[in-house]
Amino acid sequence: MLDPQIQPCQFEFRIYRRPFRQPLQTSHGLWSVREGIVLRLTSATGQVAFGEIAPLAWFGSETFDQALAFCQQLPPEINAAQISAIPSSLPACQFGFESAWNALTQSKIQNPKSKIPFSALLPAGPSALEAWRSLWQQGFRTFKWKVGVAAVPEELEILQTLGQVLPPQARLRLDANGGLTPEQAIAYLQVCDQLG
Repeated sequence: MLDPQIQPCQFEFRIYRRPFRQPLQTSHGLWSVREGIVLRLTSATGQVAFGEIAPLAWFGSETFDQALAFCQQLPPEINAAQISAIPSSLPACQFGFESAWNALTQSKIQNPKSKIPFSALLPAGPSALEAWRSLWQQGFRTFKWKVGVAAVPEELEILQTLGQVLPPQARLRLDANGGLTPEQAIAYLQVCDQLG
């Protein structure tokens, strides 16, 4: 629920389009560019908050063009009611605007030196079997591995090996981006169960 007590805010946005340093292989093909919209809300007291609209149409959100058209039709000043009225067909827009609006009501982080753990992205395919080592040395303990990219039997074999070579403290997240059938997903889960 958005705080309606905040007065209308000035609204600005900027588009970004950034190529990945290395294209990312997903179950939907090669992904080489990330594009989105950065939102800036400024309250009547001068407080500034940002949000991001980063749609992935192939993953079920609106398209980038739909998000851009939505932002372009908004007035330069918006309020909680307008943000609450963003239709569910625009989930990335909902997230971006609600995140920025809610940031206007939250207090600052108490301990900016606290470490937030992040996942390190492993490359698709067999190169993941070596890539985790340098990431481990950098302090990562959770790894995200894209699956549903190569043939299922090949990936299951890599998964079994990866599960055996990773240190016991390591955590592995599998990310199929909706690229597996239910039967294939069960096969991956069965290997995960075997690995413990």
